[in-house]
Amino acid sequence: MAAVDTSAAPGATPPLAAPAVAPLVGELEATAASYLEPEAFFVSWQGVLTLAFRGFTAPLVDLKQRIYAAHPSLPAENPGSKWPKSSLGCLREGQRLTPEQLAALTAVCHEESAAFAALRTAAAAAAQQQQHRHHHHHHQAPGGGAAAGSEAEAGATAGVRLAVDCAAVVLFECRSLERSISYHHVAFKGGLDGAPPAAEDLARVAAIVAEQDAPGYWFAASRDGNRERHYRAPHLGATLMHPLLPQCWGGGAGGAAAADLSRAGWRAGGQQQRADRQALLAAIAHFRARVDAALPGIAFAAALVEQQQTMSAVAQLSLAPACAAQRQCASQRSGSVLAAPRLAAARAFAPASSSKAAARSSSLLVKAAAAEAAAATEQRTYETMLVLRPTMADEERDQELAKFQAFLQKEGATGLSDLVRGRQRLAYPIKRFTEGIYVLYSYKAAPSAGQAVQKFLSTPTASGVSNILRHMTFAQ
Repeated sequence: MAAVDTSAAPGATPPLAAPAVAPLVGELEATAASYLEPEAFFVSWQGVLTLAFRGFTAPLVDLKQRIYAAHPSLPAENPGSKWPKSSLGCLREGQRLTPEQLAALTAVCHEESAAFAALRTAAAAAAQQQQHRHHHHHHQAPGGGAAAGSEAEAGATAGVRLAVDCAAVVLFECRSLERSISYHHVAFKGGLDGAPPAAEDLARVAAIVAEQDAPGYWFAASRDGNRERHYRAPHLGATLMHPLLPQCWGGGAGGAAAADLSRAGWRAGGQQQRADRQALLAAIAHFRARVDAALPGIAFAAALVEQQQTMSAVAQLSLAPACAAQRQCASQRSGSVLAAPRLAAARAFAPASSSKAAARSSSLLVKAAAAEAAAATEQRTYETMLVLRPTMADEERDQELAKFQAFLQKEGATGLSDLVRGRQRLAYPIKRFTEGIYVLYSYKAAPSAGQAVQKFLSTPTASGVSNILRHMTFAQ
């Protein structure tokens, strides 16, 4: 946001005082640092290559809850931000994974992820040995020194961990974060919480990663959308993320000591954090090389700047027009101040620093408004996957599908096509069934059709017996 001039001429009305700490900054500063551990490389929906972390820690879960409690106007959290990850790359335009290509990528993911599990096993064994030695030493020479030494040794023997001790509010010009308008780096000041994620968070991430091994997962991994243009095309937005790269964010004039303190993970992890992050970056580079060798020309490897999103989008912050008035160069970023985004309802425009900057900001806003208006009227491409009860007779199945097709036509859907994949094994039992009949529909419809389809498929039948075990609708 443009700086406010607090000087005033004699007799002039004094300017309004700005709050000492922006609300969002206050929420971030009150957060405790914690550790994220890599779980596995993963082929996400639409073929996006991802590094999943084991789960959100209690401080990060608490931060998300506090943000939404303090800013209830924030948009609903997207599914992709409910688990910590770093997006590493996507498919090139016009590419679609075949079942064989998905199998090849999944094999690479398993092989390259084995190192993370090995590190956790080794760290657990080392911690157990340290505990045994400490217990033995404690009986021989009781005192505080042994305990302090044990804590230091335990930290040194931990596996690869990312110390999440800061976050950045980023206004970006593309979803890959390769072009950003501004960001505001905030250090966490709530101490250190070294506890692992809760059991439910660990289970959630493990279940998500396990999806890529499900027989019907090809439907989700091969569908259209989220290709290179999606990530690199102009798109204004805001996000809250944690930088992965061990570089200085917002250091500068304070000298080497100040620069060290501003490095991501430095406050909580020290020198070990540099080694951990470099080891993780080396693992990512090796994974990308394996992908390029397995599927040359298919996958697009994003720039390292995209790998900074280890915390994922903690909150989908709406575009704050006041902060889009001027692009700040790298030398100016250390002094930039990004107010807590107050969303579309609080459109307070700050004065631009020059007429050129004001014109650029106005042009961006006009283009964004025009794009939103066009998106509200044009048809979107949808894919709906149905998993039907496997005990259905062919005639009963055809009647169920005909009923759904009639509903789509009533909603004005066009270009309707279907692909019946037949019976396949489910990733987990649903209503005691271990198999289901998979059917994929593709069609075009109005932007409101997605919610209507979800409601139609979720409405119980008069008999109370549903033939649809599971359904998913994706919009592009």
